[in-house]
Amino acid sequence: MGLKRGAKLATIFAAVVIVALPVFAFASHVELRTVNARQAYLDTFFNKTVAQLIYDESTQHNVNPRLILDVLQRESSAITQSTPSSDTRRAWPMFYNYDESMASCLTSGINCTDAKYNKPDYSYRAENYGGVGQQIAYATAQLRNLHDSAGYCGGGLAVSVDGNTITTDNAGSCALYKYTPHIVSYNTGSAFYTNWQSWWSGTPNGGSYSATNIISEDNFANDSPMTTDQINSFLTGKGSWLGGLMIAEYISVPYPVLVADAPARKSGDANGDGNIDLLDLSILATWWGTSNTDADFNHDGTVDLLDLSILASQWGQ
Repeated sequence: MGLKRGAKLATIFAAVVIVALPVFAFASHVELRTVNARQAYLDTFFNKTVAQLIYDESTQHNVNPRLILDVLQRESSAITQSTPSSDTRRAWPMFYNYDESMASCLTSGINCTDAKYNKPDYSYRAENYGGVGQQIAYATAQLRNLHDSAGYCGGGLAVSVDGNTITTDNAGSCALYKYTPHIVSYNTGSAFYTNWQSWWSGTPNGGSYSATNIISEDNFANDSPMTTDQINSFLTGKGSWLGGLMIAEYISVPYPVLVADAPARKSGDANGDGNIDLLDLSILATWWGTSNTDADFNHDGTVDLLDLSILASQWGQ
């Protein structure tokens, strides 16, 4: 076994020399990237603050950041809690795409025997089961989708709420009912209504409030944008645990410990020690041909020559 692994390492080391020669001879820095769905995910969630993510997603999907902040408070009290009251609330503050089996995995370790759950960077958990970044981004996109889609509120304003049909006055109100189909979630005694009045002044619908008109189109859309600094100032001013929180590699909350920041790992640094050297080459050799996330530097799902090229371009840095 040792000889076989040594032979593979020698072969890959020879390859790294061949790949590295033109890189070192003709360029001081070369970065190879494969842009795919996973890379787009990493670009979206890598080392952003929550405030920046709310700003970016609200701008992209034309959804009022005030609406996102209000829903965060209604669902999990995330705006007024300095520390999440539970790991579940820490992981799923928007309670969107909530998954009970993942909750069991986090709290008691069951349902985590499959290798896909146990990647060291938690990437599978983040991509498929939540986290702060995932929650905010997906919920914002879904609110716009519910508003615009011909299969939802873009095709008709009637929506099933608590077993009854309500024909809303606008697509914004329809989308909110689709997101949380309960009258109590939006009545005048709800956190959604009272917080909007307290935080933003006026009613969510900008006038006479009713069960069919719970938010105006202007208040649903991002017509009066908040800047990233304004969003973060609002979060920190309320004492929110989301204020200044950095969404780290792949996932916003490494379970079950909350972290405020995480340093970016160099491309090609498989072991995370800050150096690109033989230790990283050894790791790449060990995982050659697999989908190991430590050695898959371009995140395309396979440890191969593209990853070797990246390591070569960063060698010695």
